[in-house]
Amino acid sequence: MVRPKVRKKQYDPRQMIEAVEMVRKKGLNLRQAAEQYRVPMSTLWDKVTNRVPLRLAPSTVILSPEEEKEIVDWIKWAHRSNHCVRKGNLLSDIQRILKSQGKKTPFKDNRPGYTWLQGFLHRHPEIMDKVELKKDPSKKDPKERTELVTEWFEEVKVNLLKDGIDIRTIDPKCMFITKLHQFSVGTNGQGL
Repeated sequence: MVRPKVRKKQYDPRQMIEAVEMVRKKGLNLRQAAEQYRVPMSTLWDKVTNRVPLRLAPSTVILSPEEEKEIVDWIKWAHRSNHCVRKGNLLSDIQRILKSQGKKTPFKDNRPGYTWLQGFLHRHPEIMDKVELKKDPSKKDPKERTELVTEWFEEVKVNLLKDGIDIRTIDPKCMFITKLHQFSVGTNGQGL
């Protein structure tokens, strides 16, 4: 005789953590905690007795729905403003949020990984195409970058001339050179 397949009860891991805390700290009965938090009683028993470690899986939700909505709104705003949201930047920003709130997570140094990011994007499919997971090959074209930089310098020159400033007549003592970003202009990293 074939044994029928038993479907496992799905539960929110955060609910399990709360149920374990209620049993351990408040002295709530196992059955009551399992019913109140809608978690399996046998699993709750395993967690309370430390037979199975009480931890969140890396792909689980670590931010509240409100916090996730704020991040989603920020990503949408950045996309509307023509700013690129990259995977690494997003994960670093989330790490900063978690550190500032003092939340404990299963992640190394509170930095979520790629699996968590995939779960986050799966929970919010409307931003799936707004987060850059891989480098865009079209952005590597040096000719396009050269044209953009040249256009920018021409625009600055025109604006300075409108104000009656000719860059060639400025005393060198009044100029400041800063190197915040380094641009490789030209082909193969060679200058123009």
